[in-house]
Amino acid sequence: MVARSQSSAAGVLALLHEPDPIFKQHALNILNPLVPQFWAEISEHIALIESLYESEELPTEARHSAALLASKVYYFLGEYEEALSFALGAGDAFAQEARSYGSEEFVETVISKAIDRYIQARSKERDGSLEKIDQRLQNIIKTIFDRCIAEGEYKQAIGIALESRRLDVISSIYNQTRDTSLLSYAMEAVLDTGFSLSYRDQVLQFLYPLFPPPTSGEGSPYILSVTRLLITLSNPSLTVPLLVSLVPSQPLLAYQFAFDLVEGGAQDFLESVRRELPDGDETTKPTFDKLRNILTGQESVKLYLEFLKRNNHVDLVILRNTKDVLEPRSSIYHTALTLQNAFMHAGTTSDLFLRENLEWLGLASNWSKFSATAGLGVIHKGYFEQGMTILGPYLPQSGGESGVQGAAYSEGGALYALGLINAGCGSSVTTYLRDTLKASQGEIVQHGAALGLGVAGMGSSSLETFEDLKNVLFMDSAVAGEASGYSMGLIMLGTASAEPVREMLQYARETQHEKIIRGLAVGVAFIYYGRQEEADETIKVLLGEKDPILRYGGVYTLALAYAGTANNEAVRKLLHIAVSDTSDDVRRAAVTSLAFLLFKNPSHVPRIVQLLSESYNPHVRCGATLALGIACAGTGLQDAVEILEPMTRDSVDFVRQGAFIALGMILVQQSEASSPSLASTRALYTKIVSDKHEDPMARFGAAIGQGFIDAGGRNVTISLQSRAGSKNTSAIVGMVMFCQFWYWYPLAHCASLAFEPTGIIGLDANLKVPKFDYVSNAKPSLFAYPSSAKPPKKEAVTKVATAVLSTTAKVKAREKKKAAAEDAMELDDRTDNKEGEADVEMKEEPSTPEDGDVSPINRSMSNLAEASTSKPAKKAEPAFELRPNFSRVTPAQVAHISFPSDSRYQPVRPVSTHTPTERKTGTPSPSSLGVTPEKYAGGGGILILTDLRPEEESEFIEFEPPAQAAPSEPAATAPGGQATAPPTGLHIALDESAPEADSPASFEPLAMRVAILDDYQQVALTSADWSSLQGKANIDVFTDTVNDEDELVHCLEGYEIVCAMRERTKFPASVLDRLPRLKLIATTGMKNAGIDIVHAREKGIVVCGTGSGGNSTLEHIWALILAVARNIVIDDANVKLGNARWQTTIPTGLHGKTLGLIGVGRLGTQTASIAKAFNMKVIGWSPNLTEERARDAGVGYAQSKEDLLRQSDIVSVHLVLSERTRHIISGPDFALMKPSALFINTSRGPLVDEAALIHALKNKAIAAAGLDVFDKEPLPLEHELRRLNNVTLTPHTGYVNDTNYETKQQSAMDSAAESRTMKARREAYKSKGALKQDDLRRRREEQQVEIRRQKREENISKRRNFLPSSGADSDEEIGGGNWDPPVCQPFSSYEDVPIAHILSSQLADEMISGVFSEDPERQLDATTKFRKLLSKEKNPPIERVIECGVVPRFVEFLQRGHSMLQFEAAWALTNIASGTAEHTQVVINAQAVPEFINLLSSPVLDVREQAVWALGNIAGDSPQCRDYVLQQGALRPLLSLLSEHHKLSMLRNATWTLSNFCRGKSPQPEWELISPALTVLTKLIYSLDDEILIDACWAISYLSDGSNDKIQAVIESGVCRRLVDLLMHNSTSVQTPALRSVGNIVTGDDLQTQVVIASGALPALLSLLSSPKDGIRKEACWTISNVTAGSPPQIQAIIDANIIPPLINILQNADFKTRKEACWAISNATSGGLQEPAQIRYLVSQGCIKPLCDLLSMMDNKIIQVALDGLDNILKIGEMDRVAAGPGAVNQYALYVEEAGGMITIHNLQQHDNLEIYKKAFNIMDKYFPDEDEAEAGIAPTVDASGAFAGGFSFGQQ
Repeated sequence: MVARSQSSAAGVLALLHEPDPIFKQHALNILNPLVPQFWAEISEHIALIESLYESEELPTEARHSAALLASKVYYFLGEYEEALSFALGAGDAFAQEARSYGSEEFVETVISKAIDRYIQARSKERDGSLEKIDQRLQNIIKTIFDRCIAEGEYKQAIGIALESRRLDVISSIYNQTRDTSLLSYAMEAVLDTGFSLSYRDQVLQFLYPLFPPPTSGEGSPYILSVTRLLITLSNPSLTVPLLVSLVPSQPLLAYQFAFDLVEGGAQDFLESVRRELPDGDETTKPTFDKLRNILTGQESVKLYLEFLKRNNHVDLVILRNTKDVLEPRSSIYHTALTLQNAFMHAGTTSDLFLRENLEWLGLASNWSKFSATAGLGVIHKGYFEQGMTILGPYLPQSGGESGVQGAAYSEGGALYALGLINAGCGSSVTTYLRDTLKASQGEIVQHGAALGLGVAGMGSSSLETFEDLKNVLFMDSAVAGEASGYSMGLIMLGTASAEPVREMLQYARETQHEKIIRGLAVGVAFIYYGRQEEADETIKVLLGEKDPILRYGGVYTLALAYAGTANNEAVRKLLHIAVSDTSDDVRRAAVTSLAFLLFKNPSHVPRIVQLLSESYNPHVRCGATLALGIACAGTGLQDAVEILEPMTRDSVDFVRQGAFIALGMILVQQSEASSPSLASTRALYTKIVSDKHEDPMARFGAAIGQGFIDAGGRNVTISLQSRAGSKNTSAIVGMVMFCQFWYWYPLAHCASLAFEPTGIIGLDANLKVPKFDYVSNAKPSLFAYPSSAKPPKKEAVTKVATAVLSTTAKVKAREKKKAAAEDAMELDDRTDNKEGEADVEMKEEPSTPEDGDVSPINRSMSNLAEASTSKPAKKAEPAFELRPNFSRVTPAQVAHISFPSDSRYQPVRPVSTHTPTERKTGTPSPSSLGVTPEKYAGGGGILILTDLRPEEESEFIEFEPPAQAAPSEPAATAPGGQATAPPTGLHIALDESAPEADSPASFEPLAMRVAILDDYQQVALTSADWSSLQGKANIDVFTDTVNDEDELVHCLEGYEIVCAMRERTKFPASVLDRLPRLKLIATTGMKNAGIDIVHAREKGIVVCGTGSGGNSTLEHIWALILAVARNIVIDDANVKLGNARWQTTIPTGLHGKTLGLIGVGRLGTQTASIAKAFNMKVIGWSPNLTEERARDAGVGYAQSKEDLLRQSDIVSVHLVLSERTRHIISGPDFALMKPSALFINTSRGPLVDEAALIHALKNKAIAAAGLDVFDKEPLPLEHELRRLNNVTLTPHTGYVNDTNYETKQQSAMDSAAESRTMKARREAYKSKGALKQDDLRRRREEQQVEIRRQKREENISKRRNFLPSSGADSDEEIGGGNWDPPVCQPFSSYEDVPIAHILSSQLADEMISGVFSEDPERQLDATTKFRKLLSKEKNPPIERVIECGVVPRFVEFLQRGHSMLQFEAAWALTNIASGTAEHTQVVINAQAVPEFINLLSSPVLDVREQAVWALGNIAGDSPQCRDYVLQQGALRPLLSLLSEHHKLSMLRNATWTLSNFCRGKSPQPEWELISPALTVLTKLIYSLDDEILIDACWAISYLSDGSNDKIQAVIESGVCRRLVDLLMHNSTSVQTPALRSVGNIVTGDDLQTQVVIASGALPALLSLLSSPKDGIRKEACWTISNVTAGSPPQIQAIIDANIIPPLINILQNADFKTRKEACWAISNATSGGLQEPAQIRYLVSQGCIKPLCDLLSMMDNKIIQVALDGLDNILKIGEMDRVAAGPGAVNQYALYVEEAGGMITIHNLQQHDNLEIYKKAFNIMDKYFPDEDEAEAGIAPTVDASGAFAGGFSFGQQ
């Protein structure tokens, strides 16, 4: 019979109402199993059930059933706390329910809540807020513990015990099981989760005595756990007794503990243990001595150093390839290769690559030299015994700095390197570094000494060292102070010392140097390393700072304080900061810092950062890459690799950089068998590094990634955990320092602190290294070294293979086989197989691996077929391998290592924390060989071995210097052809360069290149006869001074000879180092303080001076004296300007006046002799002048400078500028001079404090001045001296006259000619005949830029506005006007001919016939003349040129292969297109646009640039022209050009052209055609050049000026944050388009507006409201008005940003256009404020009513309506407040409007002609200002839709 299913519990529930308790008890028993089905129905009777539980009438069993029933009902209702409360009252009923089928989920939930409540109760019990825990709760917890123990769920019980602080339970479990793995589990649980520091130490102190005494061998698998416990507690009182107890009976185990403690222990802890170890008796003293020696850390370092030297597998081919493709003169590339080499050779002591590339090394300059020298510290890391010897040549000598210029960089780098070498080796060099730090005065040396001291003394807690660093910090040098900040934290690492933190933060808040602030902020983070909750207060303070750099430090403080704990609260904070902080740096740091919290569980990190890696903010994405790299380092984790691989193609360069670096960290020590991504990543690195078009930052990242992936000769990993599982302090610190490379590249060296050698180093009782083998139970390929890279093949030239007779080939093949067979016994089988399988290649002396004919044709099919058929079958790979002692074992491989039971040597502790995989017959399963990246494998490293057969003789590994770094590499070959021996010396000279090899003679010398600089007057070529160099030299003239060092180097890098004009262009050492081709500097005059002559001599650069002619300077001195004294300049101006007053000034007479000469040399003496002709008294003074010399010069001797100044009427300066004479005349000196005194300076500007001189002139402290020299020349246009009327200025022409120029230029020419012979001999062998693109560019650069700038300025407004012009502003703009002025051309037969004559004479016919001839030379000459005709005139004769019919011919020239002709034709067409719309159309009709697009791919840079400019002109003419150019496909090649790296002018032109492609609204460009530009624009707005920024921002503003979907595309491109940053740019020309772009974006929807707000725009907008430019203030108001048109929270954000007060000030006081925009902003805010009345109340409180009322009287109808709307909204809230206030209240805001005069104005507006204004005014008056009569009668006129009164009056009801 089938049971019927129950459809309701009503019947059973009815029994609960029965009076008989039996029925109630029965109902309760029946209802309990029905709850899952009828809980909703039962819940309606819950009150009754609760009353039954409390009833005394029912038996206990029934009450327990009622409690259980209530608990289950509340469980289904989701009220878990109530469910637990009733479960506690259910007693045995709940215990029975726990055993019932189907109740598992209910019981589990209740138990979980019970545990949570118990943990809370225990916490309250400890702090005294709870007296006693509910006994019923304790019973349940006891039941849980009992059940877990009974069922063997010990770990679950331990977890609950730890959470509830029931350590007695842990002890009970261990006493019951005696399982030490449970103690290890408890220790790991408390260390790796978020327990507080104090509780962690309490648990560890509790666990330690429970561990049994350790014994050697497999009997104590917990040894590594005990080691980790001791390292974590760092308590010598626990460690020393353990070691002491082991020494008598188990000394080997004591040694093992000592080595393991060194792996993770801090320096101060290890030093304390060493001090407290006893000396021991006669038998134990040697053991204790060895222990002390081990605990210094030096034994470990020496062993690992030897391990790295012996096993060095650096692939020099990779390094050589990087060197060949990266430009060594670029500091970023030089540093990249320096770091790559340092990382790849870290700890190997191999400097082979450096010795092979001394010339490259010698190119290091300044900080690149610092980094290169510091790289030696990474290479020799751990070689502390020879550190001072290796670095001796670079270290400061005798405790002081070298006086040699540039030596400070190598000295500072050497001190830093010394610290890196001694990292982890104790404090053997800290005394030396401290002494050097105190003795040095230069900031560069101090920087290196401070960094070295911090690294070497890390964790030493030395207050003396801290004080030394603090003294350097207080010098307030940005360079030295930054390093001191980092090192102060490193010294006090993990101490949580309050006083140092207070001092550091105080100074960080006081200093203005960002570098110092950052160093101190990170230093504070180091001090709180590992201190967890002790750091909370400081973290809170730092994260609340306004300064983003201090918040940056707060992020790292949080990360380091909780490093390795995976603390949930810390993770949440970092994630919050990553998405909310206004600083990109802080956000990036927050994401990166996740790695330091989560590195113990690397597999969790990809899931956490997945979304962050897709953020719109590139800094967040960059942080995600580093977080993955650091946390998953060395794991090969595929999940992380899959996130990073797409990021290597990110649109932002620094994100790609981070991805490349992170991949290198993750894939370090991976094999192709273990990681499928290894081969592709290595190939990607090679591709990126070799791609010259790739961004420098990405190439830098790829080079660093290559360094990481092969770090330490491929024998180190990167791990933030030690082998015992504790935190690897050095690695964590090293990675934090490495992350600062974003700001300072030298800090990247600290990554080497995280390099952990991975090998098994077995030692016997005497700490010697015996020879033995152990077993790796895994396929050899799984953990094999990567195969060596193949050298790149040169495919440019293919040599024909030498034909070899088949018989000869057979003989050679047999001989090679025989030789191979003789060596076979020494070779590995796999090596033989590889050689046998090699493909046959044709070479100059070909051979094959087998007998047979050899085809003389390279790559012949017969060879390939023969090779392929001859390969033997591949052998099966063995499942295990024997590995010798002292060989590499990767962290993942350690778990597969075992020692055979019959081995002579056995380790005293387990090799790994994991169970080793036993070797079995057959093929192991893949799972047994899997490489798990979840946690660091642990173990390995240095193992102490027990010798089971001590009676046998032992064989040891001898420590000898290793052979060459890479066995696969051939020996280095000297120029003579003989192999060279490996270098043995320790010193590498960074500045050495190998002698050049003799060059073969050439048939004809190559022309040298000569640069003539600073030819302001353009007379250099005419002042001397340069004809002797004709055909022998290319001479380029530069007319403007180049002040930027990088630009100067770029301009001069191709020149051998430079002719310098005086000191206009400076040549310090930093410039000379970057001009390797420079051989001669010929400077005008015999002195030039702007040239570092000593350094030039060291570089082999000859510096020569010239003579002079005439008395130019003397003449100019007196010209200035007379001009100032006679007021000649003022009188001249008055006469010419038509001043009605004939005479306006009174000249100063010289007779009887005193002339004071400061400096009485040759010029001073000559000046004095002329003064006497005017009957002047002359006195003199100089620092070296004596009475005798003054008398000889014929001047009076002034006792002091002050005495001279007091006496003199005219003061003239004649001194040489030096450090001693700089500012020799300063403010106090001017105060001593007479108010009528005149001041003359024709010597050097810096001799005088220019600011003090200006102050004296402005305040009439002296009468006037005559100046020929200035601090900065040319004198800036905005300089204050140009605006003073009592100063006469000349442009440093004291040495300028025709005679002088002729003499000096002729001498310079002669010097250049004399150098020709040597030059020709040295470089004549070079190829000739190629087009010199650099010459082409430089000959036209200055002229071209000037013309283009002029054209652009003339046409920019037209190109910004596509409205048709109403006509020319003047006659001069008409193409055919004004033909008379002559054309100044640089060729003699053409220069003086008027344009009208050119185009109407035979010359015009010659030009036209030349264009149409077939002679390339004539075509080029004629085209050039037309181009110059179009270029040199302000109003070129475009129309006349078009009428000549040459435009189609120019377009034909664009198709020719003649680059010069293409260039000239393109330039001519460009200038034609720059004319009117009709002129542009002529060019278009001639089909020039497709040809210009083709030229964008020209191999000649100048041709490409000219094509870019032409397309920009055409597209800028009109929307129709723009669309035509886009439809022809111009955008893609233009974007490709912008993605490459070109000179600045190319990037500027291309960006401007791109902005023209984007410009226009009637119509806008087709979105599908133009949208690809966004990707490139995203990069361009990070440019450092203002012009590029301006045009890029304008382009974005055009693209964002449209529909919301276009705005969304702009937002998704990731530009918002950068645009907001640019709002604070120092150039208003950049601010304007950036502001327009931001304003356009906020015209979108609320979500789009919110993106801008979240990017930090509001503070920037607040700043812009006070801009001095009206236009910017207006745009800012417009942008704010769009924000206030958004949601109430967005309006509130405006209020919170304090924008309203200045906005109202603008509304009241600004110009009308700006007030209009401010009115919109305020009115919009009132509209949104209707939902938040408090917002309107705030607006009123800030005084918005009065200015709104004032606007009502304006003549702008629209703005009147906007103001009325705003007032209406305000009055609505006033009315609402009136009603809320009750009867008798008034509308307070209406009173304010009335007081502001608004009521009368609004009343008058009821008569306004505009209907909308009338309606709004009428409604306001009607609602808020009714007349008394109307209020009583309810009368109101009505109007119809037309505005007319409808039907007279409408009477209301009385």
